[in-house]
Amino acid sequence: MPLIAQRPMALRYTGFYDDLPAETKDFFDQCNLPERKKALKFLSKMSEMTGYANAITTIDHAISLGAKDADSLISAYRHITDSKLLEIKMQLPPYFPETADYKVNLDVYMGLLPEVRHE
Repeated sequence: MPLIAQRPMALRYTGFYDDLPAETKDFFDQCNLPERKKALKFLSKMSEMTGYANAITTIDHAISLGAKDADSLISAYRHITDSKLLEIKMQLPPYFPETADYKVNLDVYMGLLPEVRHE
């Protein structure tokens, strides 16, 4: 995978390209060269971390959610695999007024996009 990420034009000539889901093939085919390189680099990294089969399944799911470029693919992948954002408690100076905690719910934002399907 790291070699293919360095040479994204060779993707179609690899043994695993034919085994990719149709939507994933279409995604890579419509990407321009920098986008394809970025997406393949991300796929390579995720394959190392979670295994190739798991990375492909999750990327295919991200594409079905409406990912159209490398950045939206990465965002959707991260939303699928880690939908909880890290909460950081900031230490404010004592002269700041007290405020209520605010919890971010990405499902509300994702629901605003018509092409997103909730499962």
